[in-house]
Amino acid sequence: MKKILIYRHCSLGDFIVSLPAIKMIKDENPNSKIYLGCLKKRDVGYVSPNLIPLKKKIINKYIFFENKPISILKFLKKVKEKKFDKIYYLNEIV
Repeated sequence: MKKILIYRHCSLGDFIVSLPAIKMIKDENPNSKIYLGCLKKRDVGYVSPNLIPLKKKIINKYIFFENKPISILKFLKKVKEKKFDKIYYLNEIV
């Protein structure tokens, strides 16, 4: 089974906007395990993407990290260990 990482800074709006792209990736890779890597915020009112109920399960696992150097390094280590077959970067380029 292939493993695919989708990376996105995910506040609620960002997550909702990225859902069509995530669904398209899942549809093109139906037997793959989809991981979403995103920043975990501690802000008041922040809604974590894993708490959003979806009709169809398009994301199998979430990999969160905080905006701290040690957390980012642990995230990168986990990405390396998982040996993903594909990685998609869904952030806008500014």
